[in-house]
Amino acid sequence: MAPRLRSAFWPVVLLVCVVAAGARSIALGQDANWDLKNYHWYNAYALLNGRLNWDVAPAQIQTYYNPIGDLPFWWLVHTLPDMRAVAFVMAIPAALGAFFLLRTLALLFPVGRERGALVWIAAAAAIGLTGAAGQSTLGSTMNEWPSAALVMAGVWLIVRSPDSTRAQAVAAFLVGCAMGLKLTFAVFGIAFMAACAVSAWKPRRLVASFAALVGGFALFGGYWAWILWREFANPVFPYYNLVFRSPWWEPSAFFDPARGPQTLGQAILLPFYFGLKSTLVMLNHKIGDGITVVKDFDRSLPQIPAHAAELNQVWTNLIDNAVHAMNGSGTLTVRTALDGECVLVEIGDTGPGIPPENLRRVFEPFFTTKPVGEGTGLGLDISYRIVVNRHRGDLSVESRPGDTRFRVRLPTSEESDN
Repeated sequence: MAPRLRSAFWPVVLLVCVVAAGARSIALGQDANWDLKNYHWYNAYALLNGRLNWDVAPAQIQTYYNPIGDLPFWWLVHTLPDMRAVAFVMAIPAALGAFFLLRTLALLFPVGRERGALVWIAAAAAIGLTGAAGQSTLGSTMNEWPSAALVMAGVWLIVRSPDSTRAQAVAAFLVGCAMGLKLTFAVFGIAFMAACAVSAWKPRRLVASFAALVGGFALFGGYWAWILWREFANPVFPYYNLVFRSPWWEPSAFFDPARGPQTLGQAILLPFYFGLKSTLVMLNHKIGDGITVVKDFDRSLPQIPAHAAELNQVWTNLIDNAVHAMNGSGTLTVRTALDGECVLVEIGDTGPGIPPENLRRVFEPFFTTKPVGEGTGLGLDISYRIVVNRHRGDLSVESRPGDTRFRVRLPTSEESDN
């Protein structure tokens, strides 16, 4: 590539990103998300008009979210005469995020040196830019893209100059800015510092990066934290009021600990352990009052390699079949245990049982004993494929009148076989 073309390449890419993101934002139409109606517009208004001491939580707890990120939209609406222009400008952070993603991919897959580099760049960009979260928040007031663009700029800097203390510090500062704009981006700050520590253990560089991270956070989040501290004696008001004890809010947690893991083991096994419980909650309307649910969970089960979402489909199919078999009355038993080198999940019901001539066919595709229109005969076939083919486990059934049990066995490690 000629030097003149090379120097103009990335500015042209940036221009294309801006035009594409702006056009997409306009095509998506009016931003009418609930958060905008509830607090994104109000919070900017309240900050600029000193309403914090007058209005009592009109947007519920979101009244106290950092409004700095909402100011650009407020200003644009009051400045630009055409709302399509507002939509276009609101998409610029997404364009910047896409631009820095492409620049990062160009470093990871250098064209001319990496075979198929253009294909990999295109595939990675398509995956990164067409997801539901990114597309649904494009040009909106959800304030995801501004922080995402800052994080992507930081990633590009650190990939471009992995051995530079200055680049790492600037990248940390940008990630800190993202955190300050939106606290949910704190996970990226933690991940960034962990990655820096693992890649090269250099204490002075880590201290400088952490200071830059805190500085970036303070730039965009410090002002609002100070206001909340001044007004409510809690810099993250009303969260963590069990710690800060602000007199303006109850000293209670926003999250019910009974709904989360109770032990370290449960936290590690979160997808597997709570997948069964969430499936029971989801099917509660089908279970009804006439069916008693017995849960016998072994809380000491080891961690296993598994696709949690796929296993949830298995639990759904097995529990739905058990509930259907009992016809509104009986006992549904869900049991987990350690069975040798496998985790055992057993779904039992007290229905009439499966006739012996049907037991051999229950896992065949399209075989069903349900009335026409109520079953496809694919539920157990799909469950079998997920357990046996995807997880190298085993799915079996034993049945007699009043006692039918489907048993799922999943290996505790990738090396163990059944």
